[in-house]
Amino acid sequence: TNGIFVFLGGVVQKPNEAYVIQGESSGLSVPQIVFTEAPEEGTSCDIRIVSTDDSQETLEVVDFSLSPAFNGTQTSFTITPDIETLSNLNSFVFLGGIEQNPSGLTQTSAAYSIDKSSGANTLSFIGGSPQEGTTLDFRAILSGRSYRNAGVSTVFVSSVDDIAPLFDNTQRSFPLEIDGVALDPTKVNAQNMFVSLGGVMQIPVAQTGDPLAGLAYTVGQNPVTKVLEITFAVAPAIGSTCNIRVITSDEFLTCPLPIELLDTSLKVGPGVEVNSRGQIIGIDSDLIQP
Repeated sequence: TNGIFVFLGGVVQKPNEAYVIQGESSGLSVPQIVFTEAPEEGTSCDIRIVSTDDSQETLEVVDFSLSPAFNGTQTSFTITPDIETLSNLNSFVFLGGIEQNPSGLTQTSAAYSIDKSSGANTLSFIGGSPQEGTTLDFRAILSGRSYRNAGVSTVFVSSVDDIAPLFDNTQRSFPLEIDGVALDPTKVNAQNMFVSLGGVMQIPVAQTGDPLAGLAYTVGQNPVTKVLEITFAVAPAIGSTCNIRVITSDEFLTCPLPIELLDTSLKVGPGVEVNSRGQIIGIDSDLIQP
């Protein structure tokens, strides 16, 4: 359930509260989604499934809670469970169904930041405190359990360089880069990214009529510059915030892994050498558990 992101009218729906997924346990041959309230006619719907096609728990979507409860004044909260590989980049925080932009890289409109300096994961909201009763949906796309206790991610989740400063009410196409480096079109497409404008999630296909989700988009390579670009159906307005997340599994684990590692975990401690981006560049052979 955590790995299914459901957007109605561009607003995320909280699992097990706004909807449930029924499958074989309910006697169904084909799974179905059951909403708590019937969606209104004409509402756009986008359902994304984030999963892995291997059996080694490479990827897992984990849900988190915050404490204390929202009271309108508290801005910093303790995160549960306390997972080392949680970060600004791989976290997704929705307040009242609206995505909050994370700190990091070139994001110019960050709404929250995750900090570990106190010994435990802490989330701090920037510029204000959530009001009492605000619905929280806090999930993260993380490496699976076989890799998690090494403190190294095998899943690449990152915000691209912020394109919001380029919005001028007329431009519709924008380059997709991370730290000024163009994204690889063989690894990135419209389906493995999340795009939000003003906190409203955008659907990655052309929509007919006037969908409540807002601006649809496509992703493709510019035929002249060969740079991967996102093109919106309607030019974003000046002042709109934007956050684009890319999810892929082939940016990490840059050295060949021993076959024994695929069904075990790395011991915590020295012997696993990583670079500044968390990529594994060396593993001592005696760290592989039998």
